[in-house]
This record gives sequence, C-alpha cells and structure tokens, in this order.
Amino acid sequence: MDNKSDLRGERALVAGAGIAGLAAAAALSPYFREVIVFEKDALADEPQVRMGAVQGGHIHTMLRGGEAGLEVLLPGIRQQFLDNGAVELDMGGDYRGHDGGEWREQAFLDMPILMMSRPGYEQVIRNRVTALSNVEIRSGCRVSEILYQNGAAISVRFLNGEDEAVETGALIVDARGRGSLLPVELEKAGFAKVPETTLGIVMTYVSGRFKQGPDCENPNLAMLVRPTAPEPRYGILCPIEGGDWMVTLGGRADTVPPTDYEGFCDYARQLAVPDFYNVFKDCELVGPLRRYKKPTADWRHYDRMENFPARLIPLGDTITSINPTFGQGMTLAVLHALALKAALDAFDIDEPAFANVYFEGAMKVSGAAWQMAGASDLEYDFVTGERPQGFEQMQQFSKGLKLLANNDKDVLRTLMEVFHMERPAADLRSPELAARVMQALGS
Repeated sequence: MDNKSDLRGERALVAGAGIAGLAAAAALSPYFREVIVFEKDALADEPQVRMGAVQGGHIHTMLRGGEAGLEVLLPGIRQQFLDNGAVELDMGGDYRGHDGGEWREQAFLDMPILMMSRPGYEQVIRNRVTALSNVEIRSGCRVSEILYQNGAAISVRFLNGEDEAVETGALIVDARGRGSLLPVELEKAGFAKVPETTLGIVMTYVSGRFKQGPDCENPNLAMLVRPTAPEPRYGILCPIEGGDWMVTLGGRADTVPPTDYEGFCDYARQLAVPDFYNVFKDCELVGPLRRYKKPTADWRHYDRMENFPARLIPLGDTITSINPTFGQGMTLAVLHALALKAALDAFDIDEPAFANVYFEGAMKVSGAAWQMAGASDLEYDFVTGERPQGFEQMQQFSKGLKLLANNDKDVLRTLMEVFHMERPAADLRSPELAARVMQALGS
C-alpha cells in the first residue's frame, strides 16, 4: 500500500510478540499507518528463552512452507537466518528418520531446510519487524483484556508495570498463544462460547543443548526416532547455530524423561535404536535440561461462532495448539499471517468477506496440521478425543505409506512436501499412490 487511500485503518494492535505476533505485524504493516505490538516479556538484545515462551528452550523447526511464507512477508529473511548462524540441511540426505520400526531411506532430495533455536528464529524475525518504519514493539506490556463496542473489538487494556492503560485500534490481532484467555473474554463480553476440539495427549518432553565435538562426522545431521504405539518414548535431534545440537526426549502418559544428565542419557539409550544416543553421547551439555508438559491439543473454532466480533483476528496458537513433535506451530503462525495478508489485500476490514476470507485460509491450514498430528496422537489408546470414522483404515494406509517412503525416493519427497505444508495431504491419496500403498500392505 503506497498511499493513504490504500490504508485499511490508522492503527492496528497486536497482542503478543512471539513468532505469531511478529508475522502478523509484518502482514499488517503495509495496510496501516501504525502497528503496535504489545509483549509482556522484557525483550533482550540477544537471543534468549523468554519467560512467556518457556517452550523456547526446546527444538523448534520452521517447516519449508513456513519459510516460504516468511519470505513473502519479509523478503530476504532466509539469508538473514543464515547470516545469524542457521544450519542448512537436506531433508533427505542429512535427515535420518526411524519410524514404524524401520529406517527411512537416506537420499539427497534437494529439499533444504534451515535449523535454529527458537530464540534464534525469533531474534532475526523481531529485528526485521522492528526495522519496519511504522511498527512499534512495546515490551513489558501485558494485554489483560480486549474491549468491545457495538459488536466489534475497539481497544486493548494493558499493564505496563503497575500502570494500566488502554490503546484503541482499527484492527486487533490476538497472538497471545495457547494461554490466551480470548474464549473466556468473548463469553464474558456476551459473544457466546467458543466451540473447541480437544485431544488429551498427555505428553512431556525434556531438551538440552549440546556442544558438537571436533570429531563430529556430520554437523548437519538431524534425527527423529519415532515409536509405534503403545511405546511412549521418542527422540529428536537437530543442529542449531553455534555448532550445537538441540536434543529433545519425549514421553507420553506416565513416561516422563528425567531432567538430570545421567537419567537423560539413560532414557536416550532406551530408544528403539542406539544411533540416537551415539550422536551426542560424547558431547558437552551446555546449559540446563528443560522440561515442558503439554496435556492437551486444542483447536478453537472461532469461525463457527454466529456473532464473532468484527475487527478481531485470532492468530497462531490462539487458534490451534497441537502436538509439538511435528514442528508445525511456527509454520502455522506464518501461514495464518499470510491468510491475514490475503484478506487485507482483498477487502476492507468492516466487510463481512474480510473475516470470512481470513478464517477460510487460517482454518484450512490448521485443519491440515491437526489431521496430521492428531492421526499420530490417536494411535495411543489413552489419548482422549473423538476418533474419525474409518480411523483404523487411516492407520493402515499411513503404515503402508511409510513403508513405501522408507525405500522410495519419489514417495519420500511427496510425503516430505506434505509434511512441510508445501502441498495438500490429498496428494498422498492419488489413485496410483493408493494402489501402491495397498500393494505394500499386501492387500
């Protein structure tokens, strides 16, 4: 937008300066004279785990679909990730996956992906967003409530230390994450209850940062050891900036990884294959082992509300918070921001089609991620939540698809492109591929 007549409003407000809030600010910047982002944490000049994002001390992955979306919102950011130490690896040649009891074929796919720590990603994106001339980030300011008038969001009440204040805006984005009280606030304000879908996944993971040794054979190696239900233990290892590994061990239900070094290593040795522990066994632990618990996966269906307030956009984990094992959270936030950009590009914010276009795009990608993660979660009998009709057949198809992908480079590429949210899951169910899956299953 290059002139005043192109603007959608004078001021937009964003609650939260995590990946979702920053991506939203980048999407909003061309369409508003001023964008103000409120962040409850005091933001440091160097990458560090924030109190408001304690999961930042664990593995995070920007999937290829998310990286492409960020490049649309903030052109040139991929190179900035690299300049700040991101590790580039190939999803076939550098990635080792042990899934369903078998190793996946390790072959170069020409599918590069960048790996960083969550604070590293956030710092680069925040630096780019703060460089936008009309964006202001107010750190140490916690949004306590969104205020409404005549069926529309009009302002936010926030705390800056002990001082309370109110700021008005033409459009308000809630990017406060899975802890957002938006459903409570909406019901309190008379907008009725927000429909939700919940899975009781009961998972815990513990992560540590390890310094790669001088004899490391492949500093770009990433590895996933994913169990088959009912086995609860899994492990993920990724290279990050600074010549380090980020190592995450997970467990389900009552199986909880330890936070002491010896217990952590012993847990890693109990995974299905010894290769995982052997990668980091001689590496130095840098910093603490951090534990994070996630009892539920939640999808808030704001789009199903009959009288959802105008001029309000929920975004990122405020909508969908799912099993983090698949690394979809940051990518979903970026794709939601792209949906917001598409809606802003096409409609004024007071047109009904504006919210419709946004929710159509945001819920489509949320649904794809939910289906992918949920299919894995629901394999465990203890997980509570509704299983879709034909779930057993879906499980069998998924098993056959993995068997094919373990030994077929073309199938692996297609599977990876769907996993990275670059193409729809429907592409995995073409008649030709379906026939090959059935053959792999012996049907």
